[in-house]
Amino acid sequence: DDRGINESYVNPKNVGINYVQMDVTYPLDEKTNLYAGLWHTMADNKNYKDPNGKVVSSYEDTNIWELAFDHDIAKNLNFGADYAKSDRDDQNTAYNYSLVYRTADKKIAHSWSTELDYVRLEDQAYIKSTFDIKNNKAGSKGWQFVYKYVPTKNILWTTRWLQSKDLTGTDKTSEKWLRSQVEFFF
Repeated sequence: DDRGINESYVNPKNVGINYVQMDVTYPLDEKTNLYAGLWHTMADNKNYKDPNGKVVSSYEDTNIWELAFDHDIAKNLNFGADYAKSDRDDQNTAYNYSLVYRTADKKIAHSWSTELDYVRLEDQAYIKSTFDIKNNKAGSKGWQFVYKYVPTKNILWTTRWLQSKDLTGTDKTSEKWLRSQVEFFF
């Protein structure tokens, strides 16, 4: 559950599954980092029952590969990109681009950052996203703007604005929302 696999796109029937993850980070130079990941999900018992007690006759094992990088393009300005693909037949690609200015460090009062993301997540291309742009039925694409500010040490104020819509076109309205939150760290 804490890995986000239950009720995800690759496990919509919420069956118990085994999960293997491998992540690699490689600093190419002082300004560039490379990332790679592999996720593999599998059922060790093909006769699982869903939460309603209905027998799930089979579970489709899933592999998801991910490649990403980030690069400091100027002082306090970082660009990153991420691409993921699963071995499912349809809706199996996800990618995002991020531009981040400065760093909000919760240990440094009055530090702040801004971030602009473009995200496109097809519904069977990932297990759990750190983006607020996601749609548990059809996948989503859209923009997200994030502002973070540290008013005093160990307090982080984050405000997010996003606009997204589903990828299948079944929902003609776009999602727009603003969220502001304060976190206290001890």
